[in-house]
Amino acid sequence: MLGFERGYLESFLNNEIAASRRWLWSNEKILWFQFLLALTLKVGTLLFALWLWQQSRISVADFGDERQSSLLIIGEVRNISRRFIDLFEYIGNIANGVGIIVREHEITDRPERNHCTLPVAVSSCTTSVLVILPTTRFSRISICALRAGSV
Repeated sequence: MLGFERGYLESFLNNEIAASRRWLWSNEKILWFQFLLALTLKVGTLLFALWLWQQSRISVADFGDERQSSLLIIGEVRNISRRFIDLFEYIGNIANGVGIIVREHEITDRPERNHCTLPVAVSSCTTSVLVILPTTRFSRISICALRAGSV
């Protein structure tokens, strides 16, 4: 009886997992790109500082200051780029959540399911009404309160 629903939910879950994996791999590519750029910048500044030191244009203290400053700047740039990735992730999550809330919802049932009438059960001891809805799509639903015993 639950075969159709289970298959439907499993296919939806598989689509979500595939989308998550695509996002994770793209995020991993961005992080590796940042790492390689930072490594290139570190090696380049080190070689340039060694070249200047070899030509006696800078002292040992200047060499140390250059290394410290370049590593600090590279670390801050990588931190800012990670924060941008996080910001775009948060924006995407918010857009996805709002999109889920505002879009039309449809409950999918088995294709061979027959439409049925809406049975209404009215409790005689309270003023609440229980309406059992079939799994179909309604363009508009209005619910009104009925007094117990009026149906």
